[in-house]
Amino acid sequence: MGHYGCGGVAAATLPHDARDQDDPVQAWIAPIRHIYETSDRPEIASHRVARRAESSPPHLHDAGFRALVEENVKANVRRVARSGVISNHYKSLEQDPERVGVFIHGWVYDIETGEVSDLGVTVGPPGRTIPHSPFPLRA
Repeated sequence: MGHYGCGGVAAATLPHDARDQDDPVQAWIAPIRHIYETSDRPEIASHRVARRAESSPPHLHDAGFRALVEENVKANVRRVARSGVISNHYKSLEQDPERVGVFIHGWVYDIETGEVSDLGVTVGPPGRTIPHSPFPLRA
């Protein structure tokens, strides 16, 4: 679950010095920065252009900032689903179809309203029905 207003996502939108690549924080936000620099989602692309020279974090309600939080959540769902632990788990279910499978959900928390939204990217064991989300779908 990601959250709007995430400091790591905000930091990924700011200019950085390439010499800082060994900095643990920069390494941690590098995948987010990659999404920011390459995404063709309109809100993120326009945010990139509009804030090219900005050195202050984006506002909580900035559409590009919020979209980047969402795209980061989606990327993390894909990353976790491809991990060895989850892949091995899904393979083990083939031997024992009665076992409960793990589902990876893409949810985002709004720190201002306390609401959670489902980004509609849930991944689960092949052939299993995705359970109904308790949270509203955010398209």
